[in-house]
Amino acid sequence: MTDLNEIDRMTYREYRLRMKAYELKRLDSEYYIALLAWQIREINAKKKSGKNKLRYVYNSFRKFFDYAEQEEKILGITEQEVRQKTTIDRYKDYMRARQWQDIM
Repeated sequence: MTDLNEIDRMTYREYRLRMKAYELKRLDSEYYIALLAWQIREINAKKKSGKNKLRYVYNSFRKFFDYAEQEEKILGITEQEVRQKTTIDRYKDYMRARQWQDIM
């Protein structure tokens, strides 16, 4: 966005939405950088047997870079909301299964 008149006409709500989109775009670029670092590490991984065995701190990519956690921080989703969502999803699944049993 380069037009100053367009920027001046932007509402606060639109500004917040654009900032959130920018942060998500930045998160994607951080993800790709972290993925590249992970792949480089995997290529250079060496295993030593015996007493002097070497291990990496992160044994999975998710522990190295948790995309979902970062996305939740940007979007302002709390852990309670995530748990609540899964509870609601479980209830919906239960109701679908119950309706299926009623049909049978």
